[in-house]
Amino acid sequence: MALITIIISLLIEKYYPDISRWRNFAWFQAYLGWIWQHVQTKQRWHGPVVVLVILTPILLITGLALHLLHDMSILLGFVAGLAIMIYALGPKNLHEQVQTFITARQRQDDARATQQVHAILGDIIPGKDEELFTLMIAKVFTEANTRLLAVLFWFLVLGPLGAALVRLSCLAASAGRSANNAAFQPDTASQGALDQLQYILIWIPARLTALGFAITGSFVHTFDMWRRYRDLTPYWPDLNHCMLVATGFGALQIKPAIGNTPGSELTLDHLQQALDLTLRAVFMWLAIYSILILTGWVGY
Repeated sequence: MALITIIISLLIEKYYPDISRWRNFAWFQAYLGWIWQHVQTKQRWHGPVVVLVILTPILLITGLALHLLHDMSILLGFVAGLAIMIYALGPKNLHEQVQTFITARQRQDDARATQQVHAILGDIIPGKDEELFTLMIAKVFTEANTRLLAVLFWFLVLGPLGAALVRLSCLAASAGRSANNAAFQPDTASQGALDQLQYILIWIPARLTALGFAITGSFVHTFDMWRRYRDLTPYWPDLNHCMLVATGFGALQIKPAIGNTPGSELTLDHLQQALDLTLRAVFMWLAIYSILILTGWVGY
């Protein structure tokens, strides 16, 4: 069932990109604001306790619903698990976003290209193409892990609840760092706990993704950058992101332009190569996951 769920989810993600429109997490943003409104005055509920208060009710309800549906019918349980898996991916389709940007730049459609840059990078838009491509390529490496491979990994470990845990944790940590949700502005301890949970959940998948880059790209250059990935911490404070950015650029044998340090002359072709590298890593791990599932090593 796990293998079938993963394959169907990835096929839908690839051939029906409009599925991203159905991944509406506005309810979760409202839920975060409601939770924080009730706990922000209680100091002993800050820090890790906030994480438990936020995630435990949703995961318990989801787990109970899955259990009841599975008891009613194996087919209902499978469909519910598949729905959670599809909902947990993304939320946006990275391949579609980047491919749309590449096509817009090739057609010199600046308005469309700028729109996609905002969607991928947020409000930070470098003026120089060299810096823009550096950030775009780095985002491809980090988001491929967060949006897809981390979800697949925890789905195999914990089932649909694992996929839901990754997505909700990432959304909660991101919401706390954003100024868009005025109702959810956690204190330093609570935000630190959210960030730490996200870091823990992404830690193993990030290294598996980096290994995928090494196998499907330049093995020697990837591991050379792996040894020095902490050098990027001034630019990517998250060590998981440093790992992915360093190994991704190493796999492509290109040097990022960071700060005042000049790098390789990056073009749209390099961005396409980065996208292709992540797809190869996904296919490689999908093949390995399939073998593990079929041999009974993993699966829920």
